[in-house]
Amino acid sequence: MKHMGILYNTKRHFAHKDEVPRPDWDKEFESMEYHLICFGELRSPYLGNGPEHNIEARWIFRGNPYRLFSVTQMGRVPQELCLMFDCYREEKKHDFGSIFFHPIEETAREFSALLSLITRRRVSLLSLRRSEGHPVDEAPYAFSGHYRESDLPLNRKTVYGFSREGGPTVTPLKHYNPLKEITESEFQGLLQNLLHLDSPVANAFVLSLRLYHAALEMMYQSTDAAYLLLVSAIEAAASIEFKTEKKRSRFVRFISKYLAASFWQEKDDFFVLSNEWSKYTPGDLEDRLKHIYDKRSGMLHDGVAFPPNIELGPRSWVRPEATLELFDAKTHSFRVPCIPWFERVVNSCLLEFLSRKEEKGK
Repeated sequence: MKHMGILYNTKRHFAHKDEVPRPDWDKEFESMEYHLICFGELRSPYLGNGPEHNIEARWIFRGNPYRLFSVTQMGRVPQELCLMFDCYREEKKHDFGSIFFHPIEETAREFSALLSLITRRRVSLLSLRRSEGHPVDEAPYAFSGHYRESDLPLNRKTVYGFSREGGPTVTPLKHYNPLKEITESEFQGLLQNLLHLDSPVANAFVLSLRLYHAALEMMYQSTDAAYLLLVSAIEAAASIEFKTEKKRSRFVRFISKYLAASFWQEKDDFFVLSNEWSKYTPGDLEDRLKHIYDKRSGMLHDGVAFPPNIELGPRSWVRPEATLELFDAKTHSFRVPCIPWFERVVNSCLLEFLSRKEEKGK
């Protein structure tokens, strides 16, 4: 089975140390600089005074095989990042011969997906800037000057809404902070663990990672499509371990097994509003997961959309149909949860899956 970009490239990087050096004209890799855009702010933990004025504090990852530097001055969102890595040549054989290519974009995209998974901050490709030290004139991916995360109430002290009994409420809201600290050891640990998975499991997980990343991209454009992608991300990850079971059972069992205990102990500090509409308990989990999967099947096979309430949380505005559901006195933590809650479930399960595999490998 073909290794996907980040798997192939990272394995080749570590294998390259033991290989006989080649001449420049036959070099196995090209040094790349790819710019990314983060709709949040990532930093490595920094000890010192005035990090916003210190260029050293902008380094997020310094080691190999991936180095990451913040181009944007601290405190500005969205944040532009510079990813530096060596991209190794890949060979694909056919009956008529072989094709050689460098999986540059695929590797950068999967790096962005893994970084998004670890931080829960949306990281997307911007453009290739340098190859072998030479500037590359590549048009950047199109992004609106307005990023959807800014719809989250950054500075509001209260949120006005309606209780499940129908009366008005005023909910105190913590200040939303786009900042997320990440250590290089945390990233490298999960990456190394991914490399040590059996090939079918690793490829299934990377596919799951890509689907999760696509869901983050779609969350502010089409909530229904994003929800489907999140379900598919779990299905891809569960396809190896629970392959003998029915599809809905795979979905439920994978989440039940890998949802971290901390999920129930901590509130969502990113989509703060979803805490008001997602007050579930571990006893509710299986029932909610079955409802989610049934709605997924209904949308794909019967043309029935997800309920409007799923879009509550990511933005400060929603469609009128979603708002009307808040007036329903019978609604108690919606049967099909809002997308921020489910995104956090998927995030927790994928990270826990890698963490547990790491523990077994030690």
